[in-house]
Amino acid sequence: MSDDQLCCLIWINGMKDSSYQDIRTRALQVLEQKPRITLLEMEAEVKRVLDIRADSKAVAPSNQSPEVQAVQKKPQNQHNQNKTEKQPPSPCYRCGGNHWSKDCKYQTATCRTCNKPGHIAKSCRSKPRDHPKVSHKVKTVFVGVAATHGSTRIYKSVTINGKPIKMLLDTGADVTLVNLTDWKRLGRPKLEPPSIRVRAANNQVITVKGSFNCNFELNGVRATGTAHVTETNTLLGIDWVAQDQTFWKLLHDAPTINSASTSSGSACSYLDGLRDGLKVDLSSEYPDVFQSGLGLCTKMRAKLKLKPNAQPVFRKSRPVPYASLEALSNEIDRLEATGVLKSLDHSDWAAPVVAVTKKNGSIRLCSDFSTGLNDAIEAHQHPLPTADDIFAKLNGGKFFSQIDLADAYLQIEVDDDSKKLLVINTHKGLFHYNRLPFGVKAAPGIFQQVMDTMLAGLDGVSCYLDDIIVTGCSIEEHNQRVKKVIERIASFGFRMRLEKCSFLMPEIQFLGFVINEQGRKPDPQKIADIKAMPAPKNAIEVRSFLGLIQFYGTFVRDLHRLRPPLDKLTNKDVEFKWDTECQHAFDQVKEMLQSDLLLTHYNPKLPIIVAADASQYGIGATISHRFPDGKEKAIYHVSKALNKAQRNYSQIEKEAFGLVTAVTKFHKFVHGRRFTLRTDHKPLLSIFGEKKGVPIYTANRLQRWATILMNYNFSIEYINTKNFGQVDALSRLISDQMQQREETEEVVIAHIEGDIICSLDRVCDQLPVTVDIIRSETHRDKLLMKVMECIRSGKWPVLDKAAPIWLFQQRQTELSIVQECVMIGERIVLPTSLKTKVLLMLHRGHPGIVRMKKLARSYVYWPAMDKDIENLVKCCDPCAGAAKNPVKDVLHSWPCSTKPWNRVHADYCGPTTRYLLSRNCRFLLEMAGGLRHEVNHHKRTFHLSQYSQSLASSILEILVTDNGSQFISKQRDICSYAPTSAAFSINGRESIYYPLLFGFSLPLKTALQKLRGEGNLLSLPALHNYAPGAPPCHTTHTIGTTCRELPHLATSNRTTHMS
Repeated sequence: MSDDQLCCLIWINGMKDSSYQDIRTRALQVLEQKPRITLLEMEAEVKRVLDIRADSKAVAPSNQSPEVQAVQKKPQNQHNQNKTEKQPPSPCYRCGGNHWSKDCKYQTATCRTCNKPGHIAKSCRSKPRDHPKVSHKVKTVFVGVAATHGSTRIYKSVTINGKPIKMLLDTGADVTLVNLTDWKRLGRPKLEPPSIRVRAANNQVITVKGSFNCNFELNGVRATGTAHVTETNTLLGIDWVAQDQTFWKLLHDAPTINSASTSSGSACSYLDGLRDGLKVDLSSEYPDVFQSGLGLCTKMRAKLKLKPNAQPVFRKSRPVPYASLEALSNEIDRLEATGVLKSLDHSDWAAPVVAVTKKNGSIRLCSDFSTGLNDAIEAHQHPLPTADDIFAKLNGGKFFSQIDLADAYLQIEVDDDSKKLLVINTHKGLFHYNRLPFGVKAAPGIFQQVMDTMLAGLDGVSCYLDDIIVTGCSIEEHNQRVKKVIERIASFGFRMRLEKCSFLMPEIQFLGFVINEQGRKPDPQKIADIKAMPAPKNAIEVRSFLGLIQFYGTFVRDLHRLRPPLDKLTNKDVEFKWDTECQHAFDQVKEMLQSDLLLTHYNPKLPIIVAADASQYGIGATISHRFPDGKEKAIYHVSKALNKAQRNYSQIEKEAFGLVTAVTKFHKFVHGRRFTLRTDHKPLLSIFGEKKGVPIYTANRLQRWATILMNYNFSIEYINTKNFGQVDALSRLISDQMQQREETEEVVIAHIEGDIICSLDRVCDQLPVTVDIIRSETHRDKLLMKVMECIRSGKWPVLDKAAPIWLFQQRQTELSIVQECVMIGERIVLPTSLKTKVLLMLHRGHPGIVRMKKLARSYVYWPAMDKDIENLVKCCDPCAGAAKNPVKDVLHSWPCSTKPWNRVHADYCGPTTRYLLSRNCRFLLEMAGGLRHEVNHHKRTFHLSQYSQSLASSILEILVTDNGSQFISKQRDICSYAPTSAAFSINGRESIYYPLLFGFSLPLKTALQKLRGEGNLLSLPALHNYAPGAPPCHTTHTIGTTCRELPHLATSNRTTHMS
């Protein structure tokens, strides 16, 4: 059986009413004759059968009043007005002949115009009719029963002479009729004498009061037409519909419009038609409210109030990836052009922004005011409505609508003083908000005050932040109230998203309750996840379930009585065997967990706690109230099974995913309120709870999820896993059906996941490799496979810092797995086999080391990446040949001293191998001017105490050193040994270590090194056993004698003559 046959059978099976017996029979016959028939062809065939039935009813004697009156042209050649009942009331729609459609010989013919079976081209309704003509020569028109039931009536809002009129669409009517009521609403335009006569199906005359020409607008198309005033329904005929060529073509291409084949009389179909009609009416009557763009509240402005003694907090801008700079700049320019942002030069306040990349490559700008401003401003004191207040206004309603404003907060302008506080710091400089942004602590209270002011005095209307609920006892009352709300919204300057509004709903879910015409009742979804919880399959799941009992045992003491059969399954030496006794205890516990003893209703006056946990299978979350006695009761339970992609998340990502899912699921409960967020994963405290903002280097998913939580006012706290039983069990005991649910918060998560995948694709677009190649080589790379295993399990080995995986372990909060590739932040981690190819791409054009590093850090990562780039550039001959020589400092010679001991140069000579072993050092003193040399030894540091007496009695003025580590000792300050009248200055004490500035003693150090190995320097005991006061060694004497006899390079005189 083909898919089309199956669809046709399912559709035929839906017509179970006995009145459709002949239709079912005919449909089955067609299905047997044409096995390859499609559903649309089957629908067309059924429509023909219904048309025949309608024709039959039209000529049959009946006192029933028709539901819908349609206007059709009477056949031109009616010579005999007294026709028998066997004659058809209208020409055959298959061929145009004067016989019944069921007797037409063209039933199986195929039209050459539309290629559809059942009629010929002569009578094809799909022929293009640019301007359908209405024959004014026809004085009498026929009014028959349309094949349209109430469930498929379609109403269109048409603007006639500037006023909207609701008209019933009927493509079977060749002329347009307006009833007397609508004619009066139009201002009673002047009527021309009637040009047509209208008769009903039973030959009853319908009086036409007259006709008038008017200007009308349909679906944005303006035209001129003629309307005929009658006492019947207002009908929109094809003479007006054809003016909108797009709509006219749509009517011909869609056989289901005004098709009786879809009329089952169900309330659902009936309401669907009314919803569509209401949307059309609203969009035509209030076009300014539903147009695109950002609205602006013209009645009120937001004002932020600082706490006493609040200090400004200025946060620097976050670094932006090189690849995202252009997109972020474009988004800032867009917000500035729309008036949301305005640049400024100076501010005492500033908050950082987080740039999140969307699927289409654009940027979503998120301001992080939790870094300082939220702690400095007062919470707005306007109260949020309680559940009782909301339900009291909705009591007695039968139909409900929920209205959603577009970018609600950004439609409210802030005052000038508040603009100075709402400053963000970006790579383009400082900008302040002109509108109220998300993430400001006072924003929900301010917005609630604006909404309450706007909707004051309206019956059947309640508002909770940006969620407006309208109700009515009847459809007419409901629609009137909806229009009054839209009028208020228009007067305040707000704009709405029509596609996000829900109209004429028989029931809605709100704040943990289901609201319908019977009143309110607890939402069954609050305990659905506990009710669907499967039995544990191993000891670990049993322990999680026992943790749930432990948590709720405070409220129901009998829970502990049911524990023994389950406790024994957790013993080490006991084989896991789930028997009847265990199942009985499990079922009893679940039944108790669903009782009112463990659940409470939402109360905005009580503190809120949101807890979430994640396992390798799913996530679990609860929202609870803390009572004055310290006890906690749950308001709502929720759990969700992880899909295949989500199971590849790292453990920290799974835990974060649980928190974000919980907060978005409980949005109505927590938005605009301070609440506590609980987790048993401590690293999340620094990511979601840090007041300095989202850490710069975090995994891509974590950074995006953190931007979601910026819009909420919460504190996060850590709870030990042993005390986290109420959510731990929900995360482990997951029903198979839970994964199939379509939750509203899944839209947010799915968008984030899609953005991350697109981010990976954009990175690969800039590389000479594809995602498939990277994925394949990653699976061959042993190091990256080990990293992926650690990411998924959250368990990293304790290794030495020299281990290759250590670099990844240090940055584990930045790592994530996307499409089986490892990413670190928004960069992709390359396998070893692909590094060379990417390095060559980065080196294309020889940009140099700095630019290569900057470009690489925007897209890729691998261990020692910077070092590999440096080595590549250094080994490149063109780069080396074009490199500039390093700039050398200009050195100046020391001036000649005016007298002996005027300036002393001190330097460390450097140990020989033997001296290094004995940890001895050699110190050389050279007296400039007289050029006398002394070699002394000390351990580790330079001691001048041996020379204190001689220096104190000398005329030493300047001591020059190179600030080496041997001159750190406090004893080097010899000023205390000098006479009070002497002036000492130690040159270089404030400068950095720079040996080239102290080259005066270099010749002596070189001479000492040359004497090594001659038996003079290393073999003398005097050098090894030197003590203060010992005679100079042989080597010192040799060097000193030689230097004194040599001529000075500057003066050409021997130094003995200079002393």
